[in-house]
Amino acid sequence: MPTPWKSVLTSVPLWALLAAHCGETWGFYTLLIQAPTYLSNILHFDLNENGLLSALPNLMLSTVSIFASILADHLRKKGIRISMIRKTLNTIGFIGPAICLAIVAFVGCKPVVIVALLCLALGLNGFAFSGFIATHVDMSPDFAGTLYGFTNFFANCNGFIVPAFVGWIIHDGVIV
Repeated sequence: MPTPWKSVLTSVPLWALLAAHCGETWGFYTLLIQAPTYLSNILHFDLNENGLLSALPNLMLSTVSIFASILADHLRKKGIRISMIRKTLNTIGFIGPAICLAIVAFVGCKPVVIVALLCLALGLNGFAFSGFIATHVDMSPDFAGTLYGFTNFFANCNGFIVPAFVGWIIHDGVIV
């Protein structure tokens, strides 16, 4: 069946989904790319420790996303509306990490607390995978792959925009 591009490109819910996808990848890439540098240069972990510590938040993300999907399926079986499940899990996956990262700014230089908050932030972000990511299938099961490819293409442009943006903000360790 041919892709209904006119319907796709004029769908307001799809553009909202694209915004959510871009927002999530912005935060994800910021942490993925900048966390090792932060752990090494700011918290002064040596490179041997830094590798494992840099991986811990991503391990939390992977683990929690699995449990969040099990929770989403359980809630569906209980009869809760799918839109409520997606919105709730997405809210946890976006607001939870924002709160954790805001707390990091006020903790001071307490490396163990900061690493725990980074792990919690990315762990909570795992809920978003059962939120906005699964919404592609809910919107259009027959074209979910196409919709995901569309939003994922633009969202992953953040992979090269984020480092440039961070470099623009921080120059030689000084906020410009």
